Amino acid sequence: MFGDLNFLNSLTNISGLRILSFSKNNFGGVLPNSIVNLSTQMQELYFGGNRIYGSIPEEIGNLVKLTIFSAGENDLTGIIPTSLGKLRSLREIWLSRNRVSGLLPSSLGNLSLLYNLGMTHNNLEGKIPTSLRNCDNLQFLDLSGNKLSGSVPEDVIGHFNQLTALYLEQNSFTGSIPADVGRLKNLNELFVSDNNL
Repeated sequence: MFGDLNFLNSLTNISGLRILSFSKNNFGGVLPNSIVNLSTQMQELYFGGNRIYGSIPEEIGNLVKLTIFSAGENDLTGIIPTSLGKLRSLREIWLSRNRVSGLLPSSLGNLSLLYNLGMTHNNLEGKIPTSLRNCDNLQFLDLSGNKLSGSVPEDVIGHFNQLTALYLEQNSFTGSIPADVGRLKNLNELFVSDNNL
């Protein structure tokens, strides 16, 4: 029996709520729209490791002070909302191991403070948006296990001066690995296996 997510409706009355974690439980069902009506003071939201499905509402952009959004290891579908790009304080996004599809939104390039972006094992397709180059504080980038294609953009990867881990394996990238990778002096891990490079 799945846990009920209706408790989220009652939390919308708590105007000072800053951190909410209900990760690694047995919560299931559709992600309720009430999640976007949580306190505008919300800074950290964790609900990974459950059995939650449905899509992330576009109105997630209401949570303007959010610094961490962690929703990995669920059954979420739909696209990544472009409104995530409104959350200028975001430092970490974890959406790994869901069934999210569509493109990586170019609005992610608005997140100049972002340092962890985990999107592994979804159904994302298309190219890495060039706007991502603006996220020059990135330390961890995991786009592995998707359906991403095109070349690994030379004018993007080289901007990630703080990057320590880059995971691009199990996609459909073509072309060559850009020489810019040599500028990543802090890089400890580079995975590009199982592509068409």
